[in-house]
Amino acid sequence: MATALCLGILSTPASAAVVDTARERGLAWLLQAQNRDGNWGEATSEGGATVATTAEALAALRHAGVGHGVVYSRGLSWLANARAGSVDALARKIIALEAVGMDTAAAGLPSALLVLRNSQKAWGSFGDYQSGALDTALAMEAVRVSGITYPDTN
Repeated sequence: MATALCLGILSTPASAAVVDTARERGLAWLLQAQNRDGNWGEATSEGGATVATTAEALAALRHAGVGHGVVYSRGLSWLANARAGSVDALARKIIALEAVGMDTAAAGLPSALLVLRNSQKAWGSFGDYQSGALDTALAMEAVRVSGITYPDTN
């Protein structure tokens, strides 16, 4: 019992008011952290990490019921126009845009993702890289939400 207390295992759960306050503070921070151009990445970078960060920020806002308004629209606009070179960034971009009803297949995004598959019919960080569980899982989810078929050939 003493070990459990020392490890904090028997700590009391946070009250609903504490959780709600933390959620509101987190949302407020996320809303103010957006860069002027609409992304949520490093202000000096337009790389894949910025695409992935922006996609996830938009998902967090949408799941919190804040999937509308100027901040959200500016983020979507930035994401729709951003170059996503890595599998991770492209997959997250597809997932985020499909979540709001954008037709990523018409823009050729899922096809671009399929081109990045390696010889194992899976995905690594970039085209022909060694397969990775996270990249493959993200890519498969992006293919699924885009509604395209997953061919067994390259």
